[in-house]
Amino acid sequence: GAVARIVHLSVKCDGTQALECGGDGVIVATPTGSTAYALSAGGPVVEPTTEAMVVCPICTHKVRFAAYVLSPDHTLTVEPFRNGRKPFYLCVDESRAFSLRQGDQIIIRKSAHVTTLVRLAEKSFYEVFARKMLPGGNEYEK
Repeated sequence: GAVARIVHLSVKCDGTQALECGGDGVIVATPTGSTAYALSAGGPVVEPTTEAMVVCPICTHKVRFAAYVLSPDHTLTVEPFRNGRKPFYLCVDESRAFSLRQGDQIIIRKSAHVTTLVRLAEKSFYEVFARKMLPGGNEYEK
């Protein structure tokens, strides 16, 4: 929602209710795409070669709400409920925010297009993760 407003979201997996939450929002991430952001919201570390989607509530008002790790073959639908006329926003990969309203749906599914990533260094995921994310690591070292 807008600054200091709670947004209530429903997330369905293949049409079946998976979760309803009130809080700052929901992160839907791929292992490569948003591991750090989902991790900072309490989500898991997922190895980049894993084919999965992570659904992670952001600062939910439930005492304990775990992230979901799902097969990428599912279709997710995220929609607001109980938000009245207040807008909420969709941000995709640090792009501009799109204002959405009650009744709008966000549908997330695996693309038919596959991207091949090139590895320029011989460092493993675990070495890079430790350097960038663990205490004592320095993300600016070579």
